[in-house]
Amino acid sequence: MEGVLLDYLEDWKMQRVVKSSIKTAKYGCNNGACEYQSEQVYSDCSDNDPSNNMFVKGSVTYLGENYDDECEENGLSVRQYYCVEDNIRSSVKRCPDGAQCNSGACIK
Repeated sequence: MEGVLLDYLEDWKMQRVVKSSIKTAKYGCNNGACEYQSEQVYSDCSDNDPSNNMFVKGSVTYLGENYDDECEENGLSVRQYYCVEDNIRSSVKRCPDGAQCNSGACIK
């Protein structure tokens, strides 16, 4: 069928097709891709604190779920969530001397 591209969105956890949609290309298709079609780009991971500032409580949205930075090690450290190539990651960082983690951020 000329001018139609079938898109599949896969559920990464279940490795199965969740839904499909048919999009009609305004200018036709070439080698399985629509030409000159502007499509909305969807992101699986977004971070409101991309600099991973330990003094700011950040939040990551990944596949529709929220992950807030949180205190670890009885308030000595903070677990920061962040995005890498549309995937979620986290790391624990020790608050600097004289600072304590409170509500997901280091406070001096």
